[in-house]
Amino acid sequence: RLTSPGSLGIFVRKAKRRVGQEKLIRTASGLSQEDLRKEIRRIQKHEHLSEKLKSKRIQELMTQSWKNVQRSQKRRKSLDCCVRIKPEAKYQHYVPEGQRKVLGQKKFGCKHYERGCNVSAPCCSKFYPCRYCHDAEEDHKIDRYSISRVQCMKCGHEQPVSKSCQSCNFQFASYFCKSCNFFDDDDTKDIYHCNDCNLCRIGKGIGIDFFHCHKCAACMSIELKDHRCVENTLKSDCPVCSEYMFTSSKPVAFLQCGHAMHAECFEKYADTNYVCPICSKSLADMSDYFSRIDAYMKDSLNHMPEEVAKVKNLIFCADCEKRSTAPFHYSYHRCAHCRSYNTKVLGRAQENVQSEIKGHE
Repeated sequence: RLTSPGSLGIFVRKAKRRVGQEKLIRTASGLSQEDLRKEIRRIQKHEHLSEKLKSKRIQELMTQSWKNVQRSQKRRKSLDCCVRIKPEAKYQHYVPEGQRKVLGQKKFGCKHYERGCNVSAPCCSKFYPCRYCHDAEEDHKIDRYSISRVQCMKCGHEQPVSKSCQSCNFQFASYFCKSCNFFDDDDTKDIYHCNDCNLCRIGKGIGIDFFHCHKCAACMSIELKDHRCVENTLKSDCPVCSEYMFTSSKPVAFLQCGHAMHAECFEKYADTNYVCPICSKSLADMSDYFSRIDAYMKDSLNHMPEEVAKVKNLIFCADCEKRSTAPFHYSYHRCAHCRSYNTKVLGRAQENVQSEIKGHE
């Protein structure tokens, strides 16, 4: 479209203005587009950096400002459970109504525990009702064993760790563990301290309803006295949700193979799987399920195509960890040793391979 000299000048001035504005646009790195390109080129031209390290440096550069903003917003986030209480405050109203349980009288605490005190986090000098509240709001985890001070939720008195307030004699919890700096005022729970785990756990105690397996490094139900040991089985992440199980507050289910996962994760996982996600052994006694497959295979093998009717596969059984041969099938191969169908096909059996070679000769 033709334009007059005057309108062309206006167009050029607007274009220059837009170019000037582009330099001011900030990216997620905190730099302008032009400066960001320069930094990326400088990293790409670096002679002593590998391609993998260059990609990592560029990614860190492009998200640096965004990460800083996220951290600052997280620190500034004002929640009821992370403010430092002033002595003149009314502490009976400190705990949010949604986190207070009413059992005939007002109970203090948070959504995780009933307790009448806040614990001081030495890492960041803040008071939190519990370690979960701290870990959810900070970018680091609290060391429960390094906690040395608490604050009464009733009168606000700050003092060394103890079961009751030294100022108003208010008892913080019915259960108190000095080793773990742990408080719990829920009378419906049975809690004990395991010296080997150096943790407080749900239960009546060692030798009553639980025992400690030193090889597995875990407290187990007394019913699992004759179990298959897997060294440090709890000192790992849950194979389903990836949460560290040793310090988790969720109940743990031990499989017959010796591995473990959260009980709630096991219930969901077992709906669609029957093998351990770690070692592939059967989760439980599968004899009833395998007997139904036997009934199906009895008829199915008689209707296989002629070209594969006499073919045998070499298989490996995950349950007994032995190799054997089984008739070719599209879905199931039974172990010759333990009659399990939890098997994997390794290839054609050697006798089939040799017969094929003779056929070609």
